[in-house]
Amino acid sequence: MGGWSWLCCGRSNAGCAAVQLPEPFHLPALLPEWPQGGSFAKGTICIGELDVVNITKFRSIWSCSGASFYEPEGDGFHCLGHYAQQNNCPLQGFLIVAREVARHQQINSKPALEKPLDYSLVWTNANLNEDENSQCGCFWLPSPPNGYKALGYVVTKGPKKPSLESVRCVRDDLTATCSFNCKYRKCMPNLEDKALPPRGERTWYTSWHILL
Repeated sequence: MGGWSWLCCGRSNAGCAAVQLPEPFHLPALLPEWPQGGSFAKGTICIGELDVVNITKFRSIWSCSGASFYEPEGDGFHCLGHYAQQNNCPLQGFLIVAREVARHQQINSKPALEKPLDYSLVWTNANLNEDENSQCGCFWLPSPPNGYKALGYVVTKGPKKPSLESVRCVRDDLTATCSFNCKYRKCMPNLEDKALPPRGERTWYTSWHILL
């Protein structure tokens, strides 16, 4: 799952009305037609109790002047978190989604994937002194059941909590600790100051690369 990126987008008084979404990436020429294999190279990888696949088809959720945020579209697979990228490069990323392998569902007493119990709001660009916040961006952290972990954030346009069906949490023993480093930083406030920059300052965002 290496190569995941995450961007944090800060407040801006410029608003988000005129944001230009990233254009989809296109190869300079069509790919040749490859011979079809049997069960090989279908795109789905079985890692024990889970089938995982890379998703490159997204639905746009919310954008600001620095980044855009998307949810994956994968039939039969569950989202583990939303995708984000900078607006100044083509849309060419991917996100891993998962589903439980059917033969393991009756073996283990605890399923590999579970819905979150709730969400915690971790960031919003909404002005809490204003009544109209329907266009704001909100970042939510899933609250996993006991014995499970949340592997990503969920982004919404507007202050309403996302559905519990939006994402799945993964059983503890199927996860591992990873590290990350900062790939790109723009207008970043003092890291020792945990408060968000005051409303009206320039937009800032940071991209993190997860190392597995």
